[in-house]
Amino acid sequence: MSIGVLGGTFDPPHYGHLIFAEHTLDKLELDRVLWVPAGDPPHKQGKPISPVTDRLGMVECAIATNDAFELSRVDIDRSGPHYSVDMVRAIKTQYRHTQIVFLIGADSLRDLAKWHKPSELVEQVTLAIMGRGPDAPNMRELEKEFPGIHTRLHFLDVPQIDISSEYIRQQISTHRTARYLLPDTVLEYIQSHKLYRPLSQE
Repeated sequence: MSIGVLGGTFDPPHYGHLIFAEHTLDKLELDRVLWVPAGDPPHKQGKPISPVTDRLGMVECAIATNDAFELSRVDIDRSGPHYSVDMVRAIKTQYRHTQIVFLIGADSLRDLAKWHKPSELVEQVTLAIMGRGPDAPNMRELEKEFPGIHTRLHFLDVPQIDISSEYIRQQISTHRTARYLLPDTVLEYIQSHKLYRPLSQE
């Protein structure tokens, strides 16, 4: 059995996430992709972030029509700090004898040495990489840092859509459209729960 793991804040989840997950599922012939909302992501310290309940609700809306996508609470149900290496270790405990494919962007691979215990993470997973271009890492330097890592990398040809959760939040907070950037069900959740409103309207 092989599963993909797509971690993120998902504040909100959008079509970029869905395209990456679906193409990885297809190209690497995975059994499923776990969507793992971050509990308390270290790189978001000091930044506003929607409550876990809302981020869970939005992911549920986003993946509801795909039976191969599954929401995982493994990160939010454990105490912090919330590092990817610890999240993957917890998933491997749940899914024994399973190949774990960790989904990240090329920019994350480029900055992998800055992550918490990156060598341990690399030992536990193979990596599915979306994108190359200007975000691509220097493979020679990456190989020096993580000997043999090239055998654990899958660079995927995935449609590149320049959508970010931050852009969507900005659009909604300034009363501008966010249609076609994320599923209608997620947008309806945002509207019904009054997320991303300007502070003056709180």
